[in-house]
Amino acid sequence: MEESRNNLGNNNKKKMMWFIAVGIIIAIIVGIMAGYFLYYKKTPTYSLNLIRESVKNHDWDTFQKHVDVDSIASSAIDDLMNNEMNKDSNKNDLGNTFAAGLVNMMKPALTSAIKDEIKKSVQGTDSGSDNNKTASNNEITKNAAKNLDVKDIGFSDIAYTKKENNTAVVGISLLDKQLNKTFILDVKMRQLNDGTWQVIQLSNLPEYMDKIEAAKKEKIAELNKPIKAQLAKIVNIGQVTSQITNEDAWGISKQLTLNIPVKIESDKNIASFSGNIDIKDSTRKEITNSAVTITPESNNYLAHLSKHLNQFMTGDAQILKNGTNDLKIIMDISSIKYKDGSEVELYKDLPKQ
Repeated sequence: MEESRNNLGNNNKKKMMWFIAVGIIIAIIVGIMAGYFLYYKKTPTYSLNLIRESVKNHDWDTFQKHVDVDSIASSAIDDLMNNEMNKDSNKNDLGNTFAAGLVNMMKPALTSAIKDEIKKSVQGTDSGSDNNKTASNNEITKNAAKNLDVKDIGFSDIAYTKKENNTAVVGISLLDKQLNKTFILDVKMRQLNDGTWQVIQLSNLPEYMDKIEAAKKEKIAELNKPIKAQLAKIVNIGQVTSQITNEDAWGISKQLTLNIPVKIESDKNIASFSGNIDIKDSTRKEITNSAVTITPESNNYLAHLSKHLNQFMTGDAQILKNGTNDLKIIMDISSIKYKDGSEVELYKDLPKQ
């Protein structure tokens, strides 16, 4: 009997020790989880999730805490302006200086318009219902939305997080649904006093938009291949010749006159056709390009077009200086309109799915 009581006591002790061990393990796990949660609350990713939830819940106050809207709008305007000036080789320094000055003058209004649109988007209100919004601001935000195609962009993943002291850069993979391709947007953040983070800049916005634009151009070019072949069969453009002529009786203003041989092969009567004239120098570097529309007078027709030459524009000044002997002029057809109202046209944007 004594031995049974001893065995029972030992079993109870073992059970107690087992429960204590399990309790210690649970306490350790809970401690790890609590510690991780406290750490996670202080990560940029946690704050990005707060931003996502604030948009979902139309919580403007929380959104403002974790997104410095003024800083983002201001830096975006500067970055995009500098990017456009660097890409535009036809603008001279005077033109770039004027454009930069104009943007700086308009910057407070642009920043306010962007902030207003962001606020309305977060709050879920209709921007069109604001009667105080100017037409120019509406146009700016509409164009921005069109260029970014924000409705066709969805979150994919966090690609990386790079932290340095109280700042961090989070690479967010965003899926472009039209292209079925992901692009990384770098979001710069700073840590707040409570340990959470605030977005202060979209630090690679121009590069992000350029990559999307390049991918869209590639996709559109692929879609347009068969249409271009169809247009070329209908409207054949011969070798374009050119000369510089006087635009006024005194010979002060000059113009570039283009002679465009057109041959049409179509069973339907064409009302007009449109395209782009690309003018390159002897090295095949683009000097200038222009969109044109021609109304043919017959199936074999020599069209004459004139372009004013502005000596203050880099491309025009080059033509005035070097003449037309080495110019390479190509006209690409982009659309044909028939007299019955039908039309064949290249895609300008990706078709909506």
